[in-house]
Amino acid sequence: MKLEDLTFEVRDITEEISFCRKDKKEIGVDTYRLFSYLGHGQEVGHITFRIMAELKDSQCEGDSFFFDKRFRPHKPRPYLMYMGVKEGFKGNQVAGWMIKHVNDYCRSEFDATFYSGTQNKPNAIRVWEKLVDEGVAFECKYDGKRRWGFYKRK
Repeated sequence: MKLEDLTFEVRDITEEISFCRKDKKEIGVDTYRLFSYLGHGQEVGHITFRIMAELKDSQCEGDSFFFDKRFRPHKPRPYLMYMGVKEGFKGNQVAGWMIKHVNDYCRSEFDATFYSGTQNKPNAIRVWEKLVDEGVAFECKYDGKRRWGFYKRK
C-alpha cells in the first residue's frame, strides 16, 4: 500500500450524531468525519473532528480548548474527537497521513490549524509525537493534559 494512493472525503455529520450534554444544540459545535479510502472505495480509516460553529454557551468563550486566543476575535480551533484505522492497515502511517489531511482541510475551510483532544490513547499519542518529530506539530497543555496542534504555515 502506498500512502499516496489514499483518497479522502470529508462529510458534515453534525445532524447525524447525537452526543451527551455538550452537543451542537448546547454549545454550537459542528462535527465532521474524514474518510480515507484505498482503491475502489475500500475504507482504510476515518477521523471524527469538531469545530465551534456558533458560540451558544458563554462559558466556552475564550476557552483555549475551543479557541486560539492569539487572534482577535478568537479563532475557533478544530479538534480531534476520534480516529480509527481498519485492521490490516495499522502501522502503515495511515493515521498520521489522515491527520495531516484533516489539518489541510481545516486550513482551507476554516483558516485554522488542527488540534488533538485531551483524552488521547497510546496509539494516538505516538502518532502526534511522530508529527512533532517531523516538525509539523507541537505539544502543549490544556487543563494539565497533553495536547498537540499543527504549526500555522506561512
